[in-house]
Amino acid sequence: MSYIHSIATQHAHFPISAEQMTRWFGQRIADKVAQRKFNYLIRESAIETKYSVIPDFSLERGEGRGGKAVLFQEGNSPATATRMTLYATEALGLATKVCEKLLIDLPTAKEEITHIITVSCTGMFAPGLDIALIQKLGLSPEIERFSVNFMGCYAAFTALKMAHHICEASPTSRVLVCCVELCTLHFRDDLTDDNLLSTVLFGDGACALLLAGEPTTGQQLQIAKFYSNLIPDTHDLMGWYIGNQGFEMVLSAQIPRQIERHILQSYQKLLAQIGLTEADYFAIHAGGKNILQAFNKALQLPENALAHSFAVLREYGNMSSPTVLFVLSRLFEALKQEPFTTPRCIYSAAFGPGLSIESAVFTTFEA
Repeated sequence: MSYIHSIATQHAHFPISAEQMTRWFGQRIADKVAQRKFNYLIRESAIETKYSVIPDFSLERGEGRGGKAVLFQEGNSPATATRMTLYATEALGLATKVCEKLLIDLPTAKEEITHIITVSCTGMFAPGLDIALIQKLGLSPEIERFSVNFMGCYAAFTALKMAHHICEASPTSRVLVCCVELCTLHFRDDLTDDNLLSTVLFGDGACALLLAGEPTTGQQLQIAKFYSNLIPDTHDLMGWYIGNQGFEMVLSAQIPRQIERHILQSYQKLLAQIGLTEADYFAIHAGGKNILQAFNKALQLPENALAHSFAVLREYGNMSSPTVLFVLSRLFEALKQEPFTTPRCIYSAAFGPGLSIESAVFTTFEA
């Protein structure tokens, strides 16, 4: 058994409204066709606000710290090395902030944390984020460290599976998981449809949680089961490649259709493994409006079944790996406001390169 004792979320510092993003793009990109496409994507995205670790996107032309934007100055497309230098600083700052928020309210002392797992697909450096966090948070230098890199939006499930297996093998373990993504550092002046869509969708954020082999007091989430499903013949529909001017995203318009075709089978197979036929609640990765609508249609859910997913999409955009945990946290906080009677089943899923559907079932638990 393993239990999620607490979840903390943190968006990046600079908010970007849909109007600000539209204005910034229009100032930077002169191509009128690209502007019309981008404006259409913004209107249809269901995203009202997202966040960035840099102020560029919410500034008027020429504004910024010291009179200039931090990264994307006019006519400049920063090299990947420049972006990674900024990533190393900003990712650590955001990760530290969310971990400190988590640890403040935990009964677990820092000295009791036995493992740390860091997750990111938007940057890498060595010594890595895991070591930097240990030093920043004052954790034991003997803590066991793991990193999940470059797996995309479903990577939180990979980290949760690792933590779950650790706790099953050693019930006294206390595993700190931290996902941090700085997607906005990878804006590119590429006017392809894939790049325009990724510019609209992605923002920056972080999430931290503590997983343990033993329950704590109060309400928490128990991990019941995981399930992975690699959809055949879809490997070219989504990609994330390291280029000379940032990381390059491939996003096919076929992705929602493929999820709609395959998600019901994944859902039924996972629930059957724990003797259930349906879940009580859903925490689905807010990858985009079309993806959420495809999920809803495939499972024929009530209109408000994915309310928390749509709320996260509206307020933060797609932050890659932390996003599904933002949804799970939001749903769990809502459930905690209700009197605990019997365990409730939460089905959660995220999607990423492969195409891969990664899913889990959580049950509410009170000790």
